[in-house]
Amino acid sequence: MQRFKALYDAGRYWDAHEALEQLWRATTDAELAGLYRGMIQVAAAYVHLERGNLRGGERLLRKATTNLERCPPTRGGVAGDRLLEQIASCLRSVQAGTTPAPPSLTLTDTY
Repeated sequence: MQRFKALYDAGRYWDAHEALEQLWRATTDAELAGLYRGMIQVAAAYVHLERGNLRGGERLLRKATTNLERCPPTRGGVAGDRLLEQIASCLRSVQAGTTPAPPSLTLTDTY
C-alpha cells in the first residue's frame, strides 16, 4: 500500500494502479480485495480525468465508492471514511463539468 500511495501522491496514477493490482490479485481476503479494487478504481479514474474523460472518471469513481463502502473504515491501513467523503466531493465536481483534484490518501496504522 505504501508503494501505491507514493506513486499516487506523485500523480503517477497508472503506475499506482499497476502496483496495487499485484496485491489485489494475490489476496484471498474478500474485504481486502474490495479495498484494493476500490483504490485501483480511484487511480484509474484519475487516468481518465487527466485525459479529459469526465464520464469515464465518474464511472470509475462510482465503482470505487461501491467497493470502498463495503470495507471497514480503516481496513488495509486506509482512512476509508475520509476517502469516501473526498470521492463524493470529486463526483460533485465531475457532475458540474470540472476535473477535481484527486482525493488525498491517508494511511493509518491499522491493517
